[in-house]
Amino acid sequence: MSAAIENVRSLFRYRFGTAEFDEARFELSVAGVAVEVQRKPLEVLALLLTHAGEVITKEELIASVWQGRPTVENVIANALTKLRHALGEDNAAQIVTLQRVGYRFAGSLQRISVGQTVVSHLELRQGELVPLRDNFQLESLLSASSNSELWLARHLKTGEARVYKFAPDGERLSALKREVTLSRLLQESLGARDDLVRILDWNFETAPFFIESEYGGQNLQAWAENSGDLRALPLQQRIALFLQIATVVAAAHDVGVLHKDIKPTNVLIAPQGDKWQIRLTDFGSGHVLNPQRLAELGITQLGLTITALDKNADTGTLLYLAPELIVHHAPTIQSDVYALGVMLYQLVAGDLRAPMTFGWERDIEDVLLRDDIRAATEGNPAHRLSSVHALIERLHTLEARHHHLQQEQQSKIVADHARETLRRAKARRPWMIAAGIAGVLCMTGFIASSMLYVRALRVQQQLLQSQTQTSQQAARAEAINEFWNSQVLGAADPFAATTTQPTIKDVMTRAANNLDGKFTNDPLTEAAIRMELGTIFINMADSAAAESQLQRSVEVLAHAGDSTLPQLLRARYLFVQALLQESKFDQAATELADTDRVRLQRGVNDPQTIKASHFAWGKYFYDQQQTESAVPHFEEALRLLRAQPEPNIELIDGVRGWLGDAYISVNRLKDAEHILREVIDSDKQRHASELTLAVDKGLYGASLLYQHQFQTAEPFIQDSYQTTASILGRTHRRTIDSLALLCDLYSLSDQQKKTLQCRQEVYESTRTNNGSRHWSTLSALVDLGAAQYTLGHYSEAARSLESATADLTHLRGIDKYVTQIANYYLARSLIQLHKDSARAQLLAQPLDPEVLRTGEPNAPWAMRIQLLRGMVLLSQGKRKEALQLLEPATHLQDDADTTDTILQEARQLLKSVSTNSNQQLANVD
Repeated sequence: MSAAIENVRSLFRYRFGTAEFDEARFELSVAGVAVEVQRKPLEVLALLLTHAGEVITKEELIASVWQGRPTVENVIANALTKLRHALGEDNAAQIVTLQRVGYRFAGSLQRISVGQTVVSHLELRQGELVPLRDNFQLESLLSASSNSELWLARHLKTGEARVYKFAPDGERLSALKREVTLSRLLQESLGARDDLVRILDWNFETAPFFIESEYGGQNLQAWAENSGDLRALPLQQRIALFLQIATVVAAAHDVGVLHKDIKPTNVLIAPQGDKWQIRLTDFGSGHVLNPQRLAELGITQLGLTITALDKNADTGTLLYLAPELIVHHAPTIQSDVYALGVMLYQLVAGDLRAPMTFGWERDIEDVLLRDDIRAATEGNPAHRLSSVHALIERLHTLEARHHHLQQEQQSKIVADHARETLRRAKARRPWMIAAGIAGVLCMTGFIASSMLYVRALRVQQQLLQSQTQTSQQAARAEAINEFWNSQVLGAADPFAATTTQPTIKDVMTRAANNLDGKFTNDPLTEAAIRMELGTIFINMADSAAAESQLQRSVEVLAHAGDSTLPQLLRARYLFVQALLQESKFDQAATELADTDRVRLQRGVNDPQTIKASHFAWGKYFYDQQQTESAVPHFEEALRLLRAQPEPNIELIDGVRGWLGDAYISVNRLKDAEHILREVIDSDKQRHASELTLAVDKGLYGASLLYQHQFQTAEPFIQDSYQTTASILGRTHRRTIDSLALLCDLYSLSDQQKKTLQCRQEVYESTRTNNGSRHWSTLSALVDLGAAQYTLGHYSEAARSLESATADLTHLRGIDKYVTQIANYYLARSLIQLHKDSARAQLLAQPLDPEVLRTGEPNAPWAMRIQLLRGMVLLSQGKRKEALQLLEPATHLQDDADTTDTILQEARQLLKSVSTNSNQQLANVD
């Protein structure tokens, strides 16, 4: 028998016959009943099962189970007799004795993985005495790596627990010495503290070297996993645990000691009365901010030579390592703040293994805790909390801050319009970043070429004005200029073009087709042109062509070497926008997360690249209908653009437009109105194109519309639609977006017949452009179904909504607003038609008022859902249960949260129940 020794070994639950042996718990059960067996017979069983089918010799049993120590005669036979007795005759028959050779498990065996355990590399064994400490016996291996091991040991007489950290030599020995030095510094400066593990003794003379510490309990991660679901612990208790950790870290900082490897496994926890005591341990990666302090206290600088300090600059666990340490900057107090911020996130989220990636905010319900975590984990240390004390202060005042926030929110509610019944567009209208691109215009070659020539000159000018311009850059600008002249301007020549009136799409497609092989020796030029082409194709809504060009630009830059890394990252962020336009949301999220990871690891922190990251994340969350998460990304992208030495007003207006649209989605209508008014004023001042001004007017009109300023909003919305239609045509995507906004105007101003006609036109045009299963087409179909329902066309509504629901659930998920609004109106339609009440009940069951409020924030969704479920029960003849849902509605007053029609509907339903009326149920809305 032979077995390779590794750091980690899997543990299994074995099943044979009626017996089951759990290796993790070291428990045997037969026929489902636990059997009491001594430790050694179970160790024999574990060895036989681990090597099932192999012969285990007596010598191997002695070496493994009894660690090779002399034993009494027949010790193996005695152990096997006890084991066979515990297993029972049938199960024991599977253990075969081979005379004068050994033993073998020969039966049918199942095994299920139940965990892992660590194994020793330093030839230390459970049950042996601690080297140089004859009174202490090794009990269990707590953790192990290739160069150190942590063991729990107990005093042979008193049972007192100690922890020994062993290391063979080299770098890990220096870490042990550094830990001792910092422990002495902390004890001399702070005195004895219950929240710091005390080092009692050490051996740096003979291998294996070790430090001896008091036992402080399980590490926090093991405790969380062994004690059950961390989420079950009340949030206040989890925050209290974190405050203990933060308090001891702050104390260490106060005396000039950085920990530099703060993580759950370096925090110990043990019961103390009816509470839990936290202890911080393992300063082996620590750092002294003022080494002179050691000399003042007379402490020898073991493990803290200048060389060791330099090498120690970027040690730590990657998950908790501040970004500046990854790029080898010197550690600071804020580096520890970052690690604490990650741990705070994990504790609040209830998962100490959770990585803190983009979208982490969704795991934290408390908005103020989200702010605290964000402040502690800012990537740029200049924007991060300056000290642990600042984080502690935030958490200690959390309750008071909540009270203040509640007062602010109450004031805002009182100030809101009393009877707002907001019903905004469910599929937000994406629009252009770079104003002036007209899309797929059927223009003369002269106009098309002129617009593209302006873009070519802009690219050339940006290169020529670079402060770090080189001859290579000048040559690249000339090459780009030559390409645009020959491939773009040349398309206007009727003798060269394939048609006498090429569209912009014709021109751009020709340019893209002629690009291959032209810049083999100049990848930056090729990539720059392809990125321009990709951007234009995005704005032309030709997502497949955009994806192709941007993917190719990424591939070209990836092969060009590290010098092009910032350009590569920006190309990848732009590529994400093409994926989003193709509705490839999962691929876009993966690409975004990976690009950010590379950017952080490689230390690329120029504002242009960071801006590209924020804008791409904003677009991702926006297109996923997670607009609350999109807003801060758009805001940061705008801030970075404005901070540029020579701000590009055109790009600023583009991002301001996205931000204004996002503000509309999250019901920050005054903010949207303000920023979109600025955009329109800027458009006029810089003489933006007619189309650009039209799009911006539409968004500004939307900000007024959803504040119920119908008369003020209508001229802007009508102008936007008419201008867009006249330039782009009635079937262009941007024209359809403008028409959808006009539909909202008709709907909110109670012009329902116009609404139905308008929704029908939007749906048919969207289906023609995108196909019947694209999410924008399905969203338009849901809008149409809702309009049909409102006018009492229940059969038509049911057909429209039935067609949309299955595909929407697949594409967007049951928790998305569009899917839930479809299910709501479909359920109502089925009830009105007296059809399939069981299906209506299934549709109504998962409806969530919080999700539905993302589309109509001020609508009384909880009451609507309650009434719907009551109607379902009523249609099934369950009058008593229906009354329990419907009756509470009659006690409501006509206030800002509930409209007259809903109250009247509830009262009519109750009347029909009490009088056994067959009157048809009216519309909730």
